[in-house]
Amino acid sequence: MATQEFQPVMILRARASADIPAVGLKAGESFYLARDGEHYRAVKWDRVRWVCSCGQGACEHKLAVNEFVFEQSQQSRTNHTGHLE
Repeated sequence: MATQEFQPVMILRARASADIPAVGLKAGESFYLARDGEHYRAVKWDRVRWVCSCGQGACEHKLAVNEFVFEQSQQSRTNHTGHLE
């Protein structure tokens, strides 16, 4: 069984300043911009799941954004509640 290698993905949080129908975004909507190599993908939370502009059911962009958001929430939680070692 071959293993799939993932490239590093850069993540940026953004807000759409106008409707962008090509990627399913409405003005004012928050989304994450995932860059892998030369491609940029818009990833947004849609009620119960991540949706990516690449159109794949499961993709490295959604996985990377999910991990990024989780890490950010943990950092925020640690900063607000204090941290003991």
